[in-house]
Amino acid sequence: MPDDDLARRFRVWLRDAELKPGDRIPGEIELAGRFGVPRAALREVIMHYCQLGVLVRVRNRGTNVCAVSPERLGDDLALCFGLAGFAAGELKEVRLLLETATAGLACRRLRPADRTRLRGLIDAMAAETDAAAADQLDRDFHLALVQACGNPCLSMFSGVIQTLFRRQHRGPWLNKAAAAKSVAEHRAILAALEAGDAIKAQRLLIAHIEPT
Repeated sequence: MPDDDLARRFRVWLRDAELKPGDRIPGEIELAGRFGVPRAALREVIMHYCQLGVLVRVRNRGTNVCAVSPERLGDDLALCFGLAGFAAGELKEVRLLLETATAGLACRRLRPADRTRLRGLIDAMAAETDAAAADQLDRDFHLALVQACGNPCLSMFSGVIQTLFRRQHRGPWLNKAAAAKSVAEHRAILAALEAGDAIKAQRLLIAHIEPT
């Protein structure tokens, strides 16, 4: 394992160096001099970040920054957030802020394809008889609302919060009555968005999420 302090310093340097996917980092000798450590110690750190998928070594071409997909980044964030042990109430508060804050964007950017997808998710949830599958469709509806904003960063954070919140807190809501109530509320939220009424959509989202 690499030295913890060196690994931390190297991580800070990577973060602040404004590198982009595909960029080559300086060679081991130059970096070892920069950090004031033996080359072997620096190589251990580089290999550590290669194993994490942050860097990739290309034979005869040096070490480059990897492209990290939103899915991979979301998985990593979900792991870190999960290990941090946030309470369900804290996660719900973040979810409320995120979804209500993006309602205005969704109103302005909602495309016909988004409307069709959201209606389809509502109809599928209304027809679903399995409580767990209906809850999954509920989650997909809320993710699709944020995705309608067209901002992948927002979508990624929304997915992380939804995953952790549901893992901790959704058991009591896995029943037919709760699913039917959610379907009716989803229809009202979508109608407000389609009408361009962001304030009403925000109010409906708060009333929908708060009791959960």
